[in-house]
Order: sequence, then structure tokens, then C-alpha cells
Amino acid sequence: FFFVSRTMPGIVAHPSRQLVTSASNIVIKIGSALLTTRGSHDGAFLKFANEVCSLRDEGRQVSLVSSGAISQGVSLMGLSGRPAGLATAQGLASVGQPALMNTWARAFAPTPVAQFLLSKYDLTNPVSFINARRALRALAERDVIPIGNENDTVATDEIKIGDNDTLGAAVAKIRGADLLVILTQVDGLYNGNPEEDSSAELIHTVLPEEIAHAESVAGDASSDGLGTGGFATKLQAVKLAYSAGIPVVIANGYTRNILNRVLSGEQIGTLFVPPEGTGGTQWLNNHWPVKGRLEVSEKAAERLCDRNTEHLWMEDVARVLGDFHRGDCVALGCNGKLLGRGLVGYDTEVIAQLKGLGSEKVLQSLGPKRYDFQVMDRADLVIYSEPH
Repeated sequence: FFFVSRTMPGIVAHPSRQLVTSASNIVIKIGSALLTTRGSHDGAFLKFANEVCSLRDEGRQVSLVSSGAISQGVSLMGLSGRPAGLATAQGLASVGQPALMNTWARAFAPTPVAQFLLSKYDLTNPVSFINARRALRALAERDVIPIGNENDTVATDEIKIGDNDTLGAAVAKIRGADLLVILTQVDGLYNGNPEEDSSAELIHTVLPEEIAHAESVAGDASSDGLGTGGFATKLQAVKLAYSAGIPVVIANGYTRNILNRVLSGEQIGTLFVPPEGTGGTQWLNNHWPVKGRLEVSEKAAERLCDRNTEHLWMEDVARVLGDFHRGDCVALGCNGKLLGRGLVGYDTEVIAQLKGLGSEKVLQSLGPKRYDFQVMDRADLVIYSEPH
């Protein structure tokens, strides 16, 4: 994808928003309240679809996390509000999820959309993680807009306050996004309660060392209405995004052209700046235990270190050490030096059997249904600046 950072006419990008204007792979979380109140039901979906398509016209990749399955179920069942009880909530989610996706499909037409449902297991299990990561990447390559939600129909403890805020951050981490935008009903984080204190001011930027103070002024989570998250849960999502070096903007989804204004660099909403040295795939260094090691050929090592190759293939592997499975984090080495690490696409036994073989022989052995996974994808690799 070719990406050009653009600024809306009349808007001068604020210097602190360079992280935002340069973003090319964005996850946007839209709260259920934004889709169910203030005017036409379909009109709210159409508003966000138009803005997302505008971002895509600039060359940006966009994935959505959309709350609203349970609230859609509430509406379709003619209920006055969200009832208590886990089983009832699960049932309402199963009623509302198809309607939610149908509404999004109408709003985005003729651009295709894809539904993906995740649970906490999918986010913590290495195999599910890498499956979701590569599936979302494949959708983006085919010009499809992925729209995710928590799998509320089978969830147990996942249906709780703030789940979709956290899900938005988790999807951003899976997707390898360089920006997460959380759209809510408020303008951002204030230094006081604006409903009680007329002097309360919007905080435009929160640096990593200020996150504790931000939590102290955020207050408690809210559980009123059809949504399930207050600002405190959004800050939990910010910290999850921080672990992957992803900046977060929290802004008011009711604001006209909010996505275009945010991505143009206007100082709107609250920007949470992640710690330095955590961007890209650097989070692999700190948050994934190494389960084994692949020794690669000198030719492969040279390509990897020069960053001139997209993937690590079977023919690049010279030796397999350790016992690991698909989705695990595995170290890369050559001639006794550590080159980096990455998420592996095959189990130990498969790589040991096929190492050193070219693509044709691997294809003959595994068959076309399996040979769509590299040993390691370039996007799942961290190569150290200096081998050691």
C-alpha cells in the first residue's frame, strides 16, 4: 500500500501529532452508544463508513472494532434496556451480531467487509494469535475492511466493563497497527469532571510518565446505558497498546469528521504517546518468551540483516533447536551469533523435516492448503541492529 500523509484544508498539524498523521495501519474502536443514539440508526453507521473510506482513499489500512451486538439484540427483541444475566446477554449477542454486520455491510457497500470474532483465548494462545494476525493481514491485502467484536455468544468472564476497549487494543496489537483510535461519547481526558467543574480542561497529550496521573483523574468505570466501558477501562486499553508501542487517541465520536480531523493532526481528543523503543515489533523482545532457536544460512542472515527479504523460508533454515509450536516466539541465529527473534509458522517437527528445501519440494510435501505460511513473516520478525 502506498501511503501519503494528508492534512485537511484549514488544519495545521500540531507537532505532537506526527505519530498520528504518519499512521498507515489504523484500528478504530467505535462504542455501541455512538451507533444507537442521536438520530438515524443506519445514519450513524454511514457516517463512520464514509470517514473510514476517506482514510482508505489516502492509502491507509483500517480495521474496525465495533461494539453493539448486544444492544442490537436488545432493539430487535423489543426490550427497554440491557437485562442482567450472562446467558441472556449471550443470547442477545447471537441475535444482534448478524444485524450488526448487515448494517455495516450496507454502510460500506460496495466495499466488502469481513466479520471476525475473538475471545480472550484467541488473544493469549500463540497459535490463535498468529492465525488472526495473518488472516487480518490477508484481508487488508485484498481491500476488505475487517470488523471485529468480542465473541459474546460464547464468552463468560469476557462480557464485562471495558471489554471492547481492551479488545480494540488487542486487535491493534494483533494487526501490528501504528495507531489505535477509541471513539467514545466524551471529548477525551479532562483534568477534572467537566460536568461538575466548569474550569476543567481537556488534556491534549499524555506522555508515558504521566499515565499514573491520568488514571488518578479518570475516575471509576461507568456501567450505565447500552455500553460497557468508562474512561478507566479505556486507560487499561491504552496500557495494553503501550506494551506494543502503539499510540492511542481517545476522541468524541459525535464530532463531525472526527476521524479525518484526528488523522490530519488536529489537536482534538487526547493523544497517549507510548514509551520509546516499543514500536513496531519491538514488543516481541519483552512480551514473548523464546521457545527455541533456528540457525539460518549465511545467505539468509545477510538478507535478514540488510532487511531486503520479506520472509524466512524453509530453504533458509540450516538447524532446528528446541521444542516449539506454531505461533511461538523463536530466536534466529547464524554461526553462533543471535540475529533476532520472531513468531514461527510451523511446529519443530515440520521445520526439522523440511529445512533447507526449496519452495517446490515444500509445496509437494505439505500441499497447497498448508503452504500459505512462511516459516516467519517479515512483519513478525525483530532483527537486532547488531548481531551478538
